[in-house]
This record gives sequence, structure tokens and C-alpha cells, in this order.
Amino acid sequence: MKRWHWDLALVVLASPILAIRGIIRFARHLAFLRMTIQPTVNCRTCGATIDLCGRWQCKCGHTVEGHLLRFCGACHSFPTLIRCYTCGASQVVSR
Repeated sequence: MKRWHWDLALVVLASPILAIRGIIRFARHLAFLRMTIQPTVNCRTCGATIDLCGRWQCKCGHTVEGHLLRFCGACHSFPTLIRCYTCGASQVVSR
């Protein structure tokens, strides 16, 4: 077989796997985008409501006012955790 036959066979075999990975990534990104427009989110541990709008302090010490899921104006970092003040549990924000 010629080299391009092997390349074509690999593309045909890898395409379904790459398509499934892309669909899963798109679904996760869509769930994150849905979270960025919500004013509240429910805690996964106790079910309490967590407010996402208000005044937040970044890990650099800068105080940010507005929605939690936006970049810090000082260090341009993005929050990675949301903490529930009712039960103390944290949940990871996945982008």
C-alpha cells in the first residue's frame, strides 16, 4: 500500500473518535456559557442557592464587582472555584 492509503485509513478511523470528543467539549462549553448568564447556581452538595452577582475578591486581592464568572481587571485571571457559604463545599468551574 502507498503511504497516502495509510493516511486515509487513519483519518477514517480517527474521525468518529474526534467527532465524539468535539461534541462532548461543545456540550461542556454550552453548559458553562449557560452558567455565565445565570444570577444564581445551586450547590451540588446541599442544594442551597449561591449568588453569582455581587462583590468578589480575586486571589490577587483585587475586589471585583459584578458577575463572578468574568476576568479580574487587575491580574486577568479567571475564578476556578465557586464556594457555597451554607455548607462550605466548593465546586469547580470548568470552562
